[in-house]
Amino acid sequence: LVSDWSSDVFSSDLIRFVCASIYHVFQIMCTNQDIFQLTSTTPQKFSAHLIFHIPNAMFQNNLQAGLFVRNVLDNIKTNNCNLTDEVLEQFGIKKKELRCLFVKNKHENDVIFCDHTVYTRNRHFRSNEIKQIG
Repeated sequence: LVSDWSSDVFSSDLIRFVCASIYHVFQIMCTNQDIFQLTSTTPQKFSAHLIFHIPNAMFQNNLQAGLFVRNVLDNIKTNNCNLTDEVLEQFGIKKKELRCLFVKNKHENDVIFCDHTVYTRNRHFRSNEIKQIG
């Protein structure tokens, strides 16, 4: 079962790491005010979509956004954090805390809780208050 505590912690830690990565790669500051979180969590499944709306900044397309997200997730998965200690400290991140972004899948393997497969050419994003049917 999904607890509100764990989903809040997962989202908060991931947001801080993505904001730090955006700063590291693009020298653009990102704060919680720049992020919309759309959730459709049930007691059985955590589901949230994080939308980073940073003024005067965007990717050209979904594939480029996906490359950035995959790079961020790969850095977390391999514990190969390429962010400087100064950037990590600025965003309140400790490398050992990144392990909390992993969950057990149905095969009891550790996997990162974020699904990067939404960044494909033919994906369409849901809007706020719109429900997925099916």
